[in-house]
Amino acid sequence: MGSVIPPPHSTILDIKTYIALLNILINVENPDKEIRDRKLLKDVSFNIKEGVGFIDANGERRSTILNIITGKDRFYTGSVKLKTSLSYSFMLEKVR
Repeated sequence: MGSVIPPPHSTILDIKTYIALLNILINVENPDKEIRDRKLLKDVSFNIKEGVGFIDANGERRSTILNIITGKDRFYTGSVKLKTSLSYSFMLEKVR
């Protein structure tokens, strides 16, 4: 996320909201992903703060989202912003 996304000039944030924005490590906005006319992701937006993990059932698009966030998959629409000081790691589902 390079730096905190500044709000539009007409928006006034209270201090709690501003501090919450500072703590965002990853911002994901509408990453639409499609493979062979099959929608994998649509209308999904979220922020990730420190200490968050992804735990979900198989087939719930967890790997798709992680590949988009980490840059392994660049074929999607939408935006992903990472805080510049962020380092990350993740474990593959299947160890080969």
